[in-house]
Amino acid sequence: MQSIEVEGGHLLRLDIGDRLPDALARFCREHEIPSATAEGLGALRDVVLGYFDVEKKIYERTELPGSWELLSLFADVATWEGEPFAHTHVVLSGPDFVARGGHLFEGTVSVTAEIRVWTIDRPVRRTLRPEIGLHLLDF
Repeated sequence: MQSIEVEGGHLLRLDIGDRLPDALARFCREHEIPSATAEGLGALRDVVLGYFDVEKKIYERTELPGSWELLSLFADVATWEGEPFAHTHVVLSGPDFVARGGHLFEGTVSVTAEIRVWTIDRPVRRTLRPEIGLHLLDF
């Protein structure tokens, strides 16, 4: 991974083999960024997406093997259990040009990922909301 500092944050280039969303959280930890948003594009392989089932209060997961265009990535980074956590959603497409999307549990960069990190000027935490079953932003 390479990065440069730009107005309002950083521009990242992830390389083949880097794993999302872990690389984004690691970058924020290493640069002492407790809170941020991020957006990006690129290409991933061997992706695991999730859909949150509100009734069951669990994520249904699906694996997408092979290579995928990363059409859009959006994440927010907040502190959870003392560490930056990158809550990340993506839209992907394959050779059929059909979009698929959801919560990104994992994906490996297959070519590159170009991500703009916008830092937030104050720490934001995640706190468990038991009635929902998720750790939500806590202001």
